[in-house]
Amino acid sequence: IDLALARLAEQKLAAQNAGGSSPLSSRSWDALRQACRAAKESLLGAEPPESTTLHLPGSGSRLIASGRQVELCREEVDLCVVDGFFPRCALGDRPDNQQTGFQEFGLPFARDPAITKHLAAFLWAHRWDGRDEPNAVDSTVGSATDSTATLQTSPAEIAAARPDWLLFNGGVMTSPQLRERLESTIAAWFAGVSDVAADWRAGVLDAERLDLAVARGAAY
Repeated sequence: IDLALARLAEQKLAAQNAGGSSPLSSRSWDALRQACRAAKESLLGAEPPESTTLHLPGSGSRLIASGRQVELCREEVDLCVVDGFFPRCALGDRPDNQQTGFQEFGLPFARDPAITKHLAAFLWAHRWDGRDEPNAVDSTVGSATDSTATLQTSPAEIAAARPDWLLFNGGVMTSPQLRERLESTIAAWFAGVSDVAADWRAGVLDAERLDLAVARGAAY
């Protein structure tokens, strides 16, 4: 997410200095990425401002004069992060297997950044896990390469994939906007199906310090 915001900010910097800009140095790029992390936490926080300004330090003898700045708006961050990484999708949607630009960083990022699609695939793949259900069938959702497929199954099959509780984890999930997007997307998959109420939502478990949850678990 920080890399995506940094790319967005880099593009805005290039547009501001069309014709006279030079590629960011590794030092400037790292500073921009760190600034985008702070901007993400601010603009996706509980009381987000309308915008925030990112400052990139200059270098050499003209340290101050050569510095650059770029503004990120809350609407831009919502479009990039909320819709880009947590898009609304159907339970039958699947991650795209096409290569993404993030692979150029040499890191093991998923090919499709749409977290909600990965969640849909996970819930469906494990819908009968831990259940002794004689009516369970091996329904297919389409080929593994399909990014969108139709669930050829019964309401009981869909209900089996429904989670009762959500446990948010990781610092990024402290954002009310991201939690709400996940809760509402999951609710849209199951509300009104079979005997589930039309206003159903999964319960949310209490958690302290989402940014420390993994570290605490490892220590335990």
